[in-house]
Amino acid sequence: MSRTLTLTASMIRSYKTCPRRYELEYIEMLKPAVPLEALETGSNYHARIEALLKGEDWSRDGVVGKMVEAFDRFVPWRDWDVAKVEEEFSIRLGYGLYLQGKMDGILADGTPIEHKTSGVAVNEKYIDRLAWDDQVSVYLLALSLVRGTPVTRV
Repeated sequence: MSRTLTLTASMIRSYKTCPRRYELEYIEMLKPAVPLEALETGSNYHARIEALLKGEDWSRDGVVGKMVEAFDRFVPWRDWDVAKVEEEFSIRLGYGLYLQGKMDGILADGTPIEHKTSGVAVNEKYIDRLAWDDQVSVYLLALSLVRGTPVTRV
C-alpha cells in the first residue's frame, strides 16, 4: 500500500505550536465552531489584495477596505512587475512526502510575494520575526528546490 503525506506551512506551524493541536486540527479534522476574527480579516485582506494585483474590482468597505487602500496608496506594487498571483505549488520532498502551498504572488524576476497582516506595529522586531515565519520559510524552500538554487528574498 502506498502512503503519502502532504505538509503545508499551516500544518508545520500547528505542530510546532502544539502536537495535540495538530492532531485535533489535521487528524481528527476538528475546527473552531466560530472562526477567529483575525483569520477572517486576513482572508478578506488576501482576497482583496489578489483582486487589486489582478486589476479586478475589490470592495473598499470596512477596515479591510481601508487596509487595501493603504496598500494601494503607499506600497509601490505597480513597480514590482507581478507575474503571477495566488500561485499554487506541490513539491516532492521524498518518497511519499510532499510540501504544498499557495504563494500570494511571484514577481517576473522570480521573487515571491507574501502578504502579512498584523495587529502589532510594524517595527524592526516584527520585520526580523518575518524572517523566521513558517510560511515564508516554506515558500523559500519550495522555490529553492524547484530552481535548484537558494532563494533568499521575499
